[in-house]
Amino acid sequence: MRYTCRSMQKESGQMKLLIVDDDIPTTQAVRNCVLAMSELTFDVVETAYNVVTAKEMIQEEQYDIVICDIEMPRYSGMDLLEWVREQGGTEEFIFLTCHESFHYAAQAIRYKAEAYIIKPVDYETLKDTLIQTVKKLIQQSEQTRRSVYGTLWLEHSERIENTLWREILFADTVIGLKIDKPREEHIKANIRFDIEYQLVLCVVLNTNFTQNQWDAPTFRCAAGNVVGEILFGTPSLARVFDYSRNGRVYVAAIVDAAQENSARCERLVQVCRETLRCKMTVYLGRPCSIAQLWERRLFWEQMDLDNVTRTMSVVQSEAQILPQEESITLDTAQFAETLRQGRAVEAVDMIRHILDTAEYGGLISAQALHSVRQDVMQILFAYLMQEHILAHELFEDRNAKQLEATCSNSVFDMLKWVDYIVKRAIDTVAQARQGECVVEKVKRYIEENCCKDVTREEVGRYVFLSPGYVARLFKQETGRSLRDYVNECRITRAKQMLAAGGRNVSEIAASVGFDNFSYFSTLFKKYVDCPPSEYMRKNE
Repeated sequence: MRYTCRSMQKESGQMKLLIVDDDIPTTQAVRNCVLAMSELTFDVVETAYNVVTAKEMIQEEQYDIVICDIEMPRYSGMDLLEWVREQGGTEEFIFLTCHESFHYAAQAIRYKAEAYIIKPVDYETLKDTLIQTVKKLIQQSEQTRRSVYGTLWLEHSERIENTLWREILFADTVIGLKIDKPREEHIKANIRFDIEYQLVLCVVLNTNFTQNQWDAPTFRCAAGNVVGEILFGTPSLARVFDYSRNGRVYVAAIVDAAQENSARCERLVQVCRETLRCKMTVYLGRPCSIAQLWERRLFWEQMDLDNVTRTMSVVQSEAQILPQEESITLDTAQFAETLRQGRAVEAVDMIRHILDTAEYGGLISAQALHSVRQDVMQILFAYLMQEHILAHELFEDRNAKQLEATCSNSVFDMLKWVDYIVKRAIDTVAQARQGECVVEKVKRYIEENCCKDVTREEVGRYVFLSPGYVARLFKQETGRSLRDYVNECRITRAKQMLAAGGRNVSEIAASVGFDNFSYFSTLFKKYVDCPPSEYMRKNE
């Protein structure tokens, strides 16, 4: 059965919430309200717009709380609640409805719904309800832990110990949680509060391991095993935790404070390079109390976002990676001129030289890379606009989006992104300047889509040019307007269908894109010198 004890999930603070409502604006508003709450942090906040989708998501994922509309097409929120309970699910339901109804309230009570809120939703009420629901889940988690741990301790001691350490390391994600003194289960697991520990945070960029054809779950598992072996001399994972965020895979380990930890971290980097074939950056925190471990984790996660050079394999102090408070300056005029001359390699080398110089001078940071990205995008958009090319359409492809999303992670990722968009922009401009090439593409597009409502805007998007410019270019090269060519293609298609027979003239006119039969007949006669009915008789 999929539904299991959720105490471990609550201890780690990884709360999951599902919002189900067929009204998209309401769904988004509730989601934004949940994400904006400072009092609560949900690890997962997902949405579904009907009960069928919600069932599929619940079968794939275990949620803690479901915020659900009652009145929806086909199946109601009550149907979803009833189905969940029949499956053995223990998700807490908070219902939203436009109408007060004793029938609905009675059903909600019967199936143990948590709350019942009348629309329009008062978001303070929703926030208070969520806080109370989370507190209830935490209390239930505590009660379940006390009853379950005693029975399962011997069989699952490592897993339980891992859960307790996870609660300590991610204490910031659980509302009202305090890790200042040992509880009964800490004592039983021999987790000591009277000694100092060190946090080891291992980080690998997603772009680093995916190029070696690793998928994220497999890589996280493999990296966790390597960390456990090197730092603890055993495959035990009681104090090792892997997770993903910010385009990175993190593996955190909690070790007893010791001088040998620095050498172990160096060894870890070497083994990771040899066995996993990727570059790992390891942050070794200074000794601290058990209650400070989660603060150390947050600190090094933030420091890693600024470590865009990744020249240091083992980092033990923020001074090793924090840049000087100066900015990187791009010669925008020279860069723009290089683009206009179509010199893609020189344009990319210009950015590479700026970044290399900044890195050598200790000026590189995530913010510095962000500034470079802004400058490059601004110049590229201006360059493409002068060439009448739709820049936002040009950079909407999957590769461009993926590279842009990660370009501020490292200097290497920034150069990959710059190389891609600069070369694509210059290649597109070169094609646009060869008017005949563009016109042929436009002709092919119109011929393939002439039976539809072809507009200048659609044609412009297809060749990444502004509608007005592509219309002028087409007229200049062919002597015909876009509309004339569309009509010509439609008449050609109609002639083929009339000659083939089997359909009347009105049907053929509609199928090639003419809503007005009289206009079709007039246009056909203009191009063919006879009415369509006569053309059909001649070809029978």
